[in-house]
Amino acid sequence: MEDDDFARRVYCVLGVPIDEISMAGLVGHINRAALTRKSLFISTPNLNYLMLSQRDPAFRRSLLESNICPADGIGVLLICRILGIPVTLRVAGSDLPAALQASQVPAGDRPLRIAFFGGERGVGERAREAVNGGDTDRLVCVAAIDPGVMTTAKMDDSAVLERINATGADFLLVALGAQNGQAWLMGNRRKLTVPVVSHLGATLNFLAGTVRRAPAGLRRLGLEWLWRIGQEPYLAMRYLSDGMRLLGLLLSRVAPLGLWLRWNEKGGGTQGLSVWLDTEQAGHIKVVIAGAARDDLLEPVVVAFRHAAQTGDGITLDVRGLQFFEMGFAGQILMLEKAALKQNLPLVIVGASPSVTRALKWCGLKHLLGKKAA
Repeated sequence: MEDDDFARRVYCVLGVPIDEISMAGLVGHINRAALTRKSLFISTPNLNYLMLSQRDPAFRRSLLESNICPADGIGVLLICRILGIPVTLRVAGSDLPAALQASQVPAGDRPLRIAFFGGERGVGERAREAVNGGDTDRLVCVAAIDPGVMTTAKMDDSAVLERINATGADFLLVALGAQNGQAWLMGNRRKLTVPVVSHLGATLNFLAGTVRRAPAGLRRLGLEWLWRIGQEPYLAMRYLSDGMRLLGLLLSRVAPLGLWLRWNEKGGGTQGLSVWLDTEQAGHIKVVIAGAARDDLLEPVVVAFRHAAQTGDGITLDVRGLQFFEMGFAGQILMLEKAALKQNLPLVIVGASPSVTRALKWCGLKHLLGKKAA
């Protein structure tokens, strides 16, 4: 049975889904997927991921198609705070191996089996030795595969896929660089028999000991990036570039959206929400939404979106009566977009007022806006 994305507590951050989930919740999903062999694609958006998604549609789609996207980065949490999104905990991919080692094993009778794919030469083997030499038997590394330089020809190398599948791993940790890693997973995850997959490049270096984690105090203060620059000076330009881009987005989109939300909460927040379905020509489904789409009143939206995703040949969101919405509503639109992309269905938002149109653009949903509703 497919996951019900509409049941996720998910929010829209600059066009990217961010799940409200704890580390314990993430570990629980991983262990259940390992036990049932059900596919689980995890992406951990940090500031760099967020900035890449703004200029690379394929990269954004990899985040959209992920099953879980916890917030991994102080920049993401800052935006959540400005927009009133109740995601306050950083769930760092770098902390995931330790959390898995401390958790209960999937079936209670064997460790979680992890395999490493990528990284600089020798780093995967060092990480494998570190994991298997630890003081817990709840996590074991069954393979460290080095594909060499990831050329275009190697992106769909069947021999590599066969080698990974032969490991019998429960979790594949990929370290190929953010864009290459996400692209490789998008192209190959359905050919893998390993149920849990995620690109966690820096995590491999931390496990191997080639790069040291920042002290816990610095991590709590959100200054891990400063420590990373000291460890890996080449990251300075990336952090500077991402920081400047973040500042631009804060001024041009996040701050205006935050002000819009606060301005409309008083009047729009007290209004009711109406949602109904209308079947158009050739089975095209129209979802009509009016009133205020507050995050605590989204159940009718979830029901309507789920129905539209399952039965329509195309989907129109008619929001001519929508006066106000919060980021959980925008998150549900992302889940509807994900469902539409998966089925190759057209999805368009029509009838938005000038105010709602601006807010949708600030959210990162400009590409879904169509012509004014009749």
